[in-house]
Amino acid sequence: MMGRECMILAQNHRYLEDTYDGEDKLDVLIDDYAWLGNRVIVLPGVRVGKYAIVGAGAVVSRDVPDYGIAVGNPARVVKYRKKLGD
Repeated sequence: MMGRECMILAQNHRYLEDTYDGEDKLDVLIDDYAWLGNRVIVLPGVRVGKYAIVGAGAVVSRDVPDYGIAVGNPARVVKYRKKLGD
């Protein structure tokens, strides 16, 4: 699920010594049953794991593990959801 106004970015400009040097294109993976709150920004090269939750307004700059709950800017895992069947 995804809230309103989320941004998922898969490329970024690359600059070396004040010159434009093309673009970096990195995959973004949002696994099954992940939940992104309103206005979440997911940066290039990041994986949001299965059943993970990302709080509203978070900027995800590194991977969120399965069942992780991440919030903030930059997003940090603050706790984990219970796994199904536990």
